Parts: sequence; C-alpha cells; structure tokens
Amino acid sequence: MGAGHIAHAKGSKRLKDINMRKYVGTLVAGIVTLLIGCTDNGSSTMDRGDHVWKAQTDALDKANQVEQVQHSAARKRRERMEQSQ
Repeated sequence: MGAGHIAHAKGSKRLKDINMRKYVGTLVAGIVTLLIGCTDNGSSTMDRGDHVWKAQTDALDKANQVEQVQHSAARKRRERMEQSQ
C-alpha cells in the first residue's frame, strides 16, 4: 500500500466524520424543533395535570405507593418478631 492509499483512507475517514456530524446535528436540531413546537405553554390541560406521560407517571406513583405499603408491612413484621423474642 502506498502513501496515496493511506492519505485517501484518512481523507475518507475525515469525510465520514464530517458527514456524521452533519447528520447528528440535523437530528438534534429536528428533535429540539419538535420539542419546542409541541410544547403547550399555559394550556388548561397542563393545569389539570394531563400530559403525554400521564399513564406512565400514574403507574410510577402507584408503584411507589405499593412499595411504601410493603416497607411498612415489613417494618411491622420485624417489630412483631423482635417483641416475640
């Protein structure tokens, strides 16, 4: 392999890096544009607590409540075991 082949490979890598940066930059700009464009400023739906992820946040809240109940039950169980010893 000659020096010309190595130089071409380096140039090709630089070109790929530049193309990838353009692609990533365009992708990020598109995502930011969508987020800004889809943001609802001061709407009544936000006042009610409705949002895109409401089902997910409701499920997380329910899971946290269940976890608290489990921790409370475990604590009471430990207390009863300690009292019985």
